[in-house]
Amino acid sequence: MSDTINTLSNFKEKMIGSEEKLNGIVSPARFEIIIHDPTDTRDLVMSCDSAYIPALNFMTREARTYGPLYEVPYAKVFDNLELTFIMDPSFQQRFFFEEWYHSIIDWTSNNARFYSEFVKDIEIRQFDQANNLIYWCTLLSAFPKRLDMIPLSWAAFDEFQKVSVNFVFENIIINTDLLNSTVREYTHNNKTSIFKG
Repeated sequence: MSDTINTLSNFKEKMIGSEEKLNGIVSPARFEIIIHDPTDTRDLVMSCDSAYIPALNFMTREARTYGPLYEVPYAKVFDNLELTFIMDPSFQQRFFFEEWYHSIIDWTSNNARFYSEFVKDIEIRQFDQANNLIYWCTLLSAFPKRLDMIPLSWAAFDEFQKVSVNFVFENIIINTDLLNSTVREYTHNNKTSIFKG
């Protein structure tokens, strides 16, 4: 029992630490979204209210040579990405995504544009408590599949107006240089497993 208590104590010390050392768990509130576009999108970056680091999935098929069935991966598949933005008094966030949406299929003729003409890359950055970049991935060839409805209510006079956008994307690139350096630094600073004390 005492060994279990010591192990948990060591785990808490190493994972949570003190505020002065600025180490421990990572806050989901420290992130940044960048939509790469020829126009200035800094306001959109700053006003992103909620986002997700995408899931990584495989499409699989069942196989068996002898004995029980097992699954074999044959393709990558990505879930849609949901981003929510707080809108400023000019409503520019909604206008930006409406303009992007209409650039995909012409509103009047219903003719679709070429794929390369409307896709953009979306960058997701996660920071630690000291605002150091610790994770970074880029979603390639993304475009808005759906602009959600914006609720209006007299009872919500003290709330922020937001717009949620559902994106699809073709592929994802993870900054492996940053990942590898983080792993090397963690391994160097933590000679033994945090679960072993």
